[in-house]
Amino acid sequence: MNDKTGSVRITYRKLTWRKHITTKRKQLDLKLRRLYWIIGRKSQLSLENKLLVYKAILKPIWTYGVQLWGSASNSNIDILERFQSKVLRIITDAP
Repeated sequence: MNDKTGSVRITYRKLTWRKHITTKRKQLDLKLRRLYWIIGRKSQLSLENKLLVYKAILKPIWTYGVQLWGSASNSNIDILERFQSKVLRIITDAP
């Protein structure tokens, strides 16, 4: 216990981002399924408006707290990057 502030500092080496990022990925998958009709490949919405929906609804889910992820492993970051790539391919109707 720190005598000056009265706070306790706990260090835990096994703390990882895996659970948090897995939860975020599940949230993103659920949102994507709900929005597929509007941003999917067969949607008549313009590319500009599809990107607007992506930036307004999906992007904030994975960017919230992104500054803290500097300590996350590359494999954990790759999980979110793969999702981002998947969504942008769907929006632009790319293979």
